[in-house]
Amino acid sequence: MPLVRTTLTIDPDVALRAKQKVQSPGIFFKLLFNQALRIGIEAVLSLRESQLYRPKGFAMGYPAPPGARICGEDIPCFNPA
Repeated sequence: MPLVRTTLTIDPDVALRAKQKVQSPGIFFKLLFNQALRIGIEAVLSLRESQLYRPKGFAMGYPAPPGARICGEDIPCFNPA
């Protein structure tokens, strides 16, 4: 497989942990990240569809028509006239 070079932005806490681990004999930065990515990708791909995070969205409706009453728990009723 050909080498692929890319740039990733790594969170500071992750970079710190990686640098600490790389100071151990026989551990190289590139190998550490490649192995971590392999494990992480496999973990995500093995999740069932129901385990994946899916944000929930809902329709918020249309703007109120002119003359409509707007009120709620913390909003006093307002009737633009």
